[in-house]
Amino acid sequence: MEVDENGFIERRIINGMKKRKKRKSIAEDDENCYWRVQYERYKNKLLHTGLFENVLSSLIIAMHDKLPQLSVSSADVVCYGLGAFYECKDALCQLVLLELLCENAMFSGKKWIFDPIFSDVEKNILVSKGWTLIAENERGLRLASVPTLFYMPHCERELYNNVLYANRHSTFLNLVFFGNSFKVMSDSVVEENENLTTFRYLLNASQLAKELPLSNTSSFGEAFYATCIQYFVSAYLSISQTQIFCDAVMIATFLVRSLWQVSLRCMHALSSKTQEVLRPSSLIITNRRFLPKPGPNIQYKFDLTPLKCMPYTHKPIKIRRLGGRNPETGKKVNQRVGGGYKFDWLWISFRRIGPTDGTFYEEKVIEVRRDGIQTAFIALVAGTRGRRWILATENMKAGDVIKTSCHLPRILIKAEEGDSWPVGALVPGTVVNSVELYPGCPDERILAKNAGTSVIIQKRVDNRVVILLPNKHELRILPECMATVGRLSNVNRNKEHWGSMNMKRRMGIRQGSGLWHRKDGYCGRKIHPLPPAKIVDGPPGPVPENYSVSLNKRHMNALFVSFCSCSVRHTVRFGMHLKKEKLKRAAQSVEINPKEEIILQAPYDNIKIIEINAFNHSDFHILYKFRTNRPDGIQISPVYGYIKPGDGEIFAVEFLPITGIPPFTDRCTLHCVALPKNYSASTRPRDMWKKPVVKVMAAERKVIRITYLNEAGHLYPKSVEAVYDDRDDD
Repeated sequence: MEVDENGFIERRIINGMKKRKKRKSIAEDDENCYWRVQYERYKNKLLHTGLFENVLSSLIIAMHDKLPQLSVSSADVVCYGLGAFYECKDALCQLVLLELLCENAMFSGKKWIFDPIFSDVEKNILVSKGWTLIAENERGLRLASVPTLFYMPHCERELYNNVLYANRHSTFLNLVFFGNSFKVMSDSVVEENENLTTFRYLLNASQLAKELPLSNTSSFGEAFYATCIQYFVSAYLSISQTQIFCDAVMIATFLVRSLWQVSLRCMHALSSKTQEVLRPSSLIITNRRFLPKPGPNIQYKFDLTPLKCMPYTHKPIKIRRLGGRNPETGKKVNQRVGGGYKFDWLWISFRRIGPTDGTFYEEKVIEVRRDGIQTAFIALVAGTRGRRWILATENMKAGDVIKTSCHLPRILIKAEEGDSWPVGALVPGTVVNSVELYPGCPDERILAKNAGTSVIIQKRVDNRVVILLPNKHELRILPECMATVGRLSNVNRNKEHWGSMNMKRRMGIRQGSGLWHRKDGYCGRKIHPLPPAKIVDGPPGPVPENYSVSLNKRHMNALFVSFCSCSVRHTVRFGMHLKKEKLKRAAQSVEINPKEEIILQAPYDNIKIIEINAFNHSDFHILYKFRTNRPDGIQISPVYGYIKPGDGEIFAVEFLPITGIPPFTDRCTLHCVALPKNYSASTRPRDMWKKPVVKVMAAERKVIRITYLNEAGHLYPKSVEAVYDDRDDD
C-alpha cells in the first residue's frame, strides 16, 4: 500500500478478480455422483412402497419346487435389455430392484448381463457389483441348465421367443421370467397378422405359463408398467404339436377365405347373367351396387401451363378456366366441374426455402384472408426477397414473424407454429403441414394442403423420418424434406353446411348422377390392416406396360361353365412387371453368413445351436425354404418363409449330439425365389412353393458345408458319407 499526495491509501488489484477454484464435475467425483444419489433414492423407495417384498414373495413361490428337485441351493440370474441406467431413470430403477433381489440367498448364483448400448462407465459399474458381462450378442439363445431368473422388463417379443426356443426340450421348467406378459404379446402377434410359425414358442408359452401380477407399480412410472412374474408348472408341448396347431389354424383360415371369395364371384356372375337376359325385355333396371368403381377424378379447373414460364408474383393473375374440359382435346371430361363465381386466382407458394448455414430467413405476416380456390386460409408475408402468399396455420395472425431454415442441427428442436424446418430437425410428436414427399418435389406431391389437415412426426428409423398421415398410413421420407410447423387453418371447413345444391353450383361444383355411392354400408364395414410404412426416396418410377390377353370363359374356371350358354370372351389384364432374368438376379442378391462353411469339433454330447443370417438386398419379396441332407441330426428353424425387401432373417440350426464318427458330407441348402410384385406375400410360404409361378423359376441355391474336426483339429477321413437328398418333401 502507498500513500498519495492527498493522504489517501492507494490499493492495486493484481490480475483482476480473484480466481475461483475449479470444481470437479459430477462424473469426476465418484462419491457425490448423481446416479449414486438416485440409486439410493430408488432403493429406499422400493423398500418402503412394498414393491420389493411383493416381487420377492412371488419369486419364492415360483422357485419353491425348482431348487430342491435339482439339489441346487441358489438360482442364476440373466438380465437382457436393461438399458442405459446411467442416463435413464427407468433403467436405473430396474437395476436397483435387480440388485435387491440378488442380495437374497435364493439368487446368489452366477449373474450374467448384456445390452449392446452399455457404455464403458456402465460396464465398469456392473463389473464392480459382481456382474459377468456377456461378450457377444447371443440373441437370447442361452440354455438354462439350472433354475434361472431371466430379468427382461420391456424387451422385444422376438427375444422372449428365442429364450423359449433355446429351452424348449427339458430345461424349460428351470425358467422364471420377470418381464412382459406372454398373453399380451401373443395377442399382439395375432392382431398384427404376424407369422404364427415365427412366434410359435411364445404362443405356446402363453397357454402354459402361470402369471403372478405385481402391485404398487404406479409410483415408479413406466419402469414396471404391465410387468409380471411367469413360470411353468406343466409339460411343454413339442415342436410337432405346435407346428400342427399352427398349420391347422392357417389351413382353416385359408379354406374359409377361399369359400367366401368363391361365393362372392358366383353371386356377381349370377347377377350379371340375369341382367343380360332381362335387360332386352325392359324388365330390370341396372342396380347401382354392381356398377364399376369410377376412375381417378381429374378436376380440370384451371389451365396452369402459363405459370411455368413466368416469374412469381403476389398480385392476382388471370387464369383460363377449363370447366372440366381437357385442355388438349377440348372434350368434356369431368361432368361435376363448371360454372360458378369467378374468383381472383392468387399464386400460393407451398414450399419455403431458407439458408442452410444455421441462420434464419424471417418474414412478417401482413394479412390473413379467405381464398376462393384454397380450402385453408392464406396469408400474405413479406421479407427481403419480396412478398408472397402462403397457407396460413391455425393460430397465425397479422403481425407475426415466421422463420425458415433448411439447416439440420445435431440436436432436435421444438419449433414455433408457422416456422418452416426440415422434418429431420423437429422432435417426434411435432404437428406439421405442407410436407414435401421428397426434396424438390412438385406442388402436387406436397402432403397436407387442405383445410384443417396435418401430419405428425413419429420417429426416426434408418436415417429416415416416419410421418403419420391423416388417413393413419405411415411414410418413411428423407430428413431433408421441408415442412411447416402447425395445423392448417379453417379447421371447421368440413362442418360447414352447404344449405342446398345451388350453393355448390356457385362454387363451381355440379350435381352428380347419384348412381355411385361410396361406402354406403351395403356390403358391411370393411376393416383392413394398415400397410407398413412406405419408403419414399424420390419421384415414382414409370408405370409398367400392360399386356392384354383374351381368354375363353370356359378356360378360366369350371364354376362359370354352367352359366355360359354361348361362347363369351373376357379380357384379362395383368401387368408384366419384371422379366425372369431380373427376378433371378434378385434371388442371387440374397447374402448369407456364414457363406460357405461351418466348422464343428466332433464328437460332442450336447446340442449345438448355430445362427445363420440371411439378408435380402433386392426390392422384391424372397420366398425361401431351408433344407439339410440329414434332417434326423440337423434341425433348422424356420424352414419356410419370406424375406422382405431390405430386411433379413435369422435361422437357428440345431445339431443333435454325435457319438461316433461324424458324416463327412453334411450340408445345409437355402433355396431362394424372388416373387413378382403383383404376387402377395400373405400366402402361406409352403403353399407358395406349389404355385406354377414358383415352379417355373429355377430356385437359387446357397449351400453351406458342415466340416467336422477331431480333437486334434484335423479332418476326419472320408470313411462315412451321408447321402444327399434335396428333394422336396412337400
